[in-house]
Amino acid sequence: GMALDSVERWNPSTGQWQRMPAMGVARHGHSATRLADGRVLVSGGHSADARYNVRIHASTEIFDPASGRWSESAPLPRALRHHATTLLGDGSVLLAGGRQGDPSPYHEPWVWLLDPQQQRWLPAGTDTLMVLVLGWTTNPVMLSVPLKVRPETWSGLANWNALAFKSFTVCGV
Repeated sequence: GMALDSVERWNPSTGQWQRMPAMGVARHGHSATRLADGRVLVSGGHSADARYNVRIHASTEIFDPASGRWSESAPLPRALRHHATTLLGDGSVLLAGGRQGDPSPYHEPWVWLLDPQQQRWLPAGTDTLMVLVLGWTTNPVMLSVPLKVRPETWSGLANWNALAFKSFTVCGV
């Protein structure tokens, strides 16, 4: 797909889309997460030039719907695309998986937490945080795998790449 920087917001009262200010970086394969305060975090993804040279992004941006403005945020620890992010109950953002580049079709088992107050990504390392991974492989089968998060990786799964996720999402449990 084509990387875009355009943004639109649905207005349910009018039944119409409203054009919003563009992101600072055109992206494809990124993630977007609504933060506890209503702002939206957009992270990673990739773009390509006219010759299809792909650039994978570590940058993140936050959209504030109250002001209608974008601002830069803490960059990811690695440039990633096709990762999943989710808001946790304490207001932090969990990032899982993602790919740094080709040719690997697999998502890597990286796990980080964004502390929104300090604007820093930290390795997710706790034995008490359980997440549910939902995804599909080359077969049209939905998988759900509960995993314990450890520093920068998973536990409870012998071979992450054996799942060969093509797409997935995570949620706190």
